[in-house]
Amino acid sequence: MPLVLPRGPHATRDAVAIAQLARFIRRENVDIVHAHSSKGGIVGAWAARLTGRGSVYTPHAWPFQMNGSWMAHAAYAGIERAHSRHGRDRIVLVSREEQAAGTRWSICPSEKMEVVRTGIPMATQAPSRVVARSSLGIDRDTVIAAWVGRGDPQKRPEDVTPLQERLGANARILALGDGLDQYLGARFLDAGGVKAPPGTSASTVYAAADILVHTAAWEGLPLVVLEAMQMGLPVIAYAVGGIVEQVVELYNGHLVDCGDVDSMAERILTVAGDSQLRARMSIAALERAELVFDYDRMVGQVERVYCSVIPPVGTGRNRHAGRYPILRHLSVPN
Repeated sequence: MPLVLPRGPHATRDAVAIAQLARFIRRENVDIVHAHSSKGGIVGAWAARLTGRGSVYTPHAWPFQMNGSWMAHAAYAGIERAHSRHGRDRIVLVSREEQAAGTRWSICPSEKMEVVRTGIPMATQAPSRVVARSSLGIDRDTVIAAWVGRGDPQKRPEDVTPLQERLGANARILALGDGLDQYLGARFLDAGGVKAPPGTSASTVYAAADILVHTAAWEGLPLVVLEAMQMGLPVIAYAVGGIVEQVVELYNGHLVDCGDVDSMAERILTVAGDSQLRARMSIAALERAELVFDYDRMVGQVERVYCSVIPPVGTGRNRHAGRYPILRHLSVPN
């Protein structure tokens, strides 16, 4: 069921969405609402409360972890606190860092929070390095650092051009994403950067690359990093959010302070200039993706959370005693 909502608060449209979702829940006999992102979390919590259903929430980075003033962070924390204490049964966090942030801001009792690291199925289809580079017009010997994101302040695409200028001819950044034209123009191309053509798949970019570069200012636990790790790419990233659990310093990549383009360039040049180091980090990245961010483990953990919030028989909320509940997910923007 699609819900079209503005990213910010809008009393009338939000109320209509809550009513629509509540009708859907009753009509489809849904037992649990699992809402994602802060806006979806509010709408989902209200709909679940109105219908007496179980409520699960995953913020994918708390709104008070994003850039903003202390007053804005405090306001966001107050909203999250009110809904989490009174409108949600369980909160699933994608990283321990996200859990720690929730604890620091006293969002809810610790027993309501559960860390379930995101996992994705192992990649099964990807072009070869030769095919990928040929399709992008890149020669086989150039060291390529992939950047995959969108033209959005969260992803800090404004750091990519100065980063390429510091790399010079030693490594080229291959960028893929929507809305990048205003950030990656002639200056980026003149410095040696490459923009992937529209329609290029992320798997093609990973296959062509030697390294993944990630410049986000805040994150939950980014899928781009997991995808790159599954392709055996060392990761050099800003140390924000769950990335600090994906990347182990000197093992499968490097972490630098957010916005420190000089340090990031130094780490890229170090890895770019040492093929043996890249090979070791490549193996480590693949191993860490398989062992720590296992898809089946994630599914099992989420299933246990769901089972913990299914209303017990005899409460009037459980209409499906004796069979597996019908589950629906609500996912709307922040």
